[in-house]
Amino acid sequence: MSAPSPTLPVLSLGLSALVFGGAGLVFLVNPGFLAHAGVEFSGPAGAVEIRAFHGGLELGIAAFLGLCAFRGGWHRVGLFAQIAMFGGLASGRLVGMALDPGAIGPLMTALTVAEGFGVAVGLLALRRAPCRLSTPSDQTASRPGRTAPGPDPPARPNPGG
Repeated sequence: MSAPSPTLPVLSLGLSALVFGGAGLVFLVNPGFLAHAGVEFSGPAGAVEIRAFHGGLELGIAAFLGLCAFRGGWHRVGLFAQIAMFGGLASGRLVGMALDPGAIGPLMTALTVAEGFGVAVGLLALRRAPCRLSTPSDQTASRPGRTAPGPDPPARPNPGG
């Protein structure tokens, strides 16, 4: 019997984690790669900043989204984060191109479209993600041996010592 296929939330979060992780790894190892987008730095401090912000931060985002992909109760929060991150990137890029029209070109257009796609898929996945709201009493009642919310039973003494 084959395993069930991944859900759209898992695929969306997993793909987003791969995108952020791949980009983060590239910028961590080769900060000069940003020169392809017209971004250059001068000196070691600039390289460190690109490694930290474009490398380390994106790797951290990838780790968070990847964790959310594999924890069912975290799908919705991960998808909100995915939508906010790709939406922020696309919005910032659109504002930037409006303020500096000379930056408009195939690369900026492709990146903006890809980020918009990340938002759209995240929104679609969010609609399909189950809503798993819990309250503290739900968590108490779900502990092994508990049938209803209420105070914890007194601790039993340890007969072995």
